[in-house]
Amino acid sequence: IQLDIRLFGHYDSFDTLNAKNCFLRCLSEMNCVASTFTKDSNWPTNCYLYERGFTETKEKLWISYFKADE
Repeated sequence: IQLDIRLFGHYDSFDTLNAKNCFLRCLSEMNCVASTFTKDSNWPTNCYLYERGFTETKEKLWISYFKADE
């Protein structure tokens, strides 16, 4: 888990109550290699799922999870 890292190029997004649910959804999907969750309420959804080929940047209010970190 990496704090203040935002990912780009998602293939799916949805609303969830917390970052843990976002990470668990990624774990349950075969093609998901990373997920990012935002604590910023200005976004229409707060959990985003990624396949290979995503990009990342440093940005506050985001939490990213990478399956390779397990």
